[in-house]
Amino acid sequence: MAPPNDRIIAVICLDHPWVAYMLDKRTQVCYTFDPLQLKANLATVKSSVQNVIEPQVGI
Repeated sequence: MAPPNDRIIAVICLDHPWVAYMLDKRTQVCYTFDPLQLKANLATVKSSVQNVIEPQVGI
């Protein structure tokens, strides 16, 4: 990720539904969105972001 970028926004397809997240590097907060509001999808995104994305961007 380029140093001047303060935010990462991504969409992930989990089978049929999609989910999105926005990671704000300045505040070190990750926001998730699932249009179906499925707890399992949100849990998968949260776990994936915490274990894969956050270490890569130094959070």
